[in-house]
Amino acid sequence: MKLSYTTYLIGAKLNFNESIDLAIATGCAGIEFRTGNIFPHGIEVSLTPEQRKEKRRIFEDKYLEVSCLNSQFELHNPDAGKRRKVVEDIGRMAELAGDLNCPFVRVFGNIIPEGLDARECVKYVGEGLGEAAELAAQYGVDILLEMHGQYNFWGYALSALQYANRQNTGILYNCDARDLVGGSMRETFSRVKKYVKHVHMHDFDKGYPYLQLFEELVRMGYEGYVSAEITESSEQAKVLGLHNICTRTMYDLARLRVGVGLTGC
Repeated sequence: MKLSYTTYLIGAKLNFNESIDLAIATGCAGIEFRTGNIFPHGIEVSLTPEQRKEKRRIFEDKYLEVSCLNSQFELHNPDAGKRRKVVEDIGRMAELAGDLNCPFVRVFGNIIPEGLDARECVKYVGEGLGEAAELAAQYGVDILLEMHGQYNFWGYALSALQYANRQNTGILYNCDARDLVGGSMRETFSRVKKYVKHVHMHDFDKGYPYLQLFEELVRMGYEGYVSAEITESSEQAKVLGLHNICTRTMYDLARLRVGVGLTGC
């Protein structure tokens, strides 16, 4: 398990160098950049080839990775032409990811448009996911569908992946209290865990049982990132640093409970 943070909330106002500094100060191995030309970090498809090489070199020199590029792209639009444009945009984002040695691009299903049959929507979301993954394969990048919005329901997310039918797709598991069945996330997680390639964590006071999550991750031998998407603070390094300390502590406790032993993560 590796630690990163997303620039969607905490770190949202930081420029590129400040984003790097926050990661180093808090013990993160990676940064997950939210794209869309509304953040000052500047990691966008508009970067020139030379700028991409420069950014990648900086990450490598700092022993950091881009853990994921969080695109804003949604595949739920019933208009086939607009969906095609989104697929093409995802392909360009995958090219950027490849240039930065980033393994994943996050996309959304997000909603079932009003009046539309859910199965029909899930089908075309999955097909669009597969088309985007086909474009991304040439760059060595996987396209991850985040369990978010109405697609937080495991049935929609899993069906979309099955329609995509590509090896370079997967699920970005978003820790959400809606997953809980009788206070446990295990039943929901068991449905999708074989497809989980990246994880979004949130503030620890939102009612989600993170120790259960870490036990499940340990059992499945998960070696990817858990990424902090937590509330912005005027003391960002302190808040994210404490969050990461708690994450490591719970993860080591989970290893002991599962019987694996301490890792020093």
